[in-house]
Amino acid sequence: MKPTNDKASKRRQRYLQKEIMPNGRAYILTLIRTTRTRAKKKNIYFDLCFEDINMPLLCPILHIKFQVGRETWYNSPSIDRIDNTQGYTKDNIIIVSMMANSIKNQATPLQIRQVADFYENLYKERNEKS
Repeated sequence: MKPTNDKASKRRQRYLQKEIMPNGRAYILTLIRTTRTRAKKKNIYFDLCFEDINMPLLCPILHIKFQVGRETWYNSPSIDRIDNTQGYTKDNIIIVSMMANSIKNQATPLQIRQVADFYENLYKERNEKS
């Protein structure tokens, strides 16, 4: 008889369920739990519960469908603080893709516009030369 590890099997099933349903209850609760842990480590105020999370199907910034997984990490939903000087509260969060959140966290709005304008002009110049 082969020994089975029911606990590990159930854990794997929960993980797979979260992977296919980023707007499901289990995934949202995991998102809240990981965000709370990160906030605690960084000493950031945290006051969110399940009812505070409005999980859209698409990223409101990049208009990509939310997906969960290692290969599509950039499409995963992420809790973003709108004003980074404030904590995680219902009125100060929005759910966006990891990619959008990463871009926002690395630059100011002015820097993001400058990069966008630069590449937009660069692409126009290259297309005109072709």
